[in-house]
Amino acid sequence: LYANSKAEQGYKSGKFADGSVIAFDLLEAKAADNTVQEGARKVLGVMHKDTRKYKDTGGWGFEGFAGGDPEKRAVGANAATACFSCHTSVADSQFVFSRWRD
Repeated sequence: LYANSKAEQGYKSGKFADGSVIAFDLLEAKAADNTVQEGARKVLGVMHKDTRKYKDTGGWGFEGFAGGDPEKRAVGANAATACFSCHTSVADSQFVFSRWRD
């Protein structure tokens, strides 16, 4: 996971401000030489907090890019509702699954 400075503060405080951006980089895991190694990028998921623009989805905009390619939308036109439907299960943490770890 990657977070900009606003999202980092949101993780620490429990309150994500507008402008927070979280990126989830899902990579293929390969077993080789008795280890698990990084493989190809499967999808790059992005959440962007803008309470005015995304008021119907908890203030978050969602998108996923197949292989990390911005031209290949993984979820497509229904990204907002498709992603948000799962994120409603973590409404108590502002619709964010991940947590800050020190």
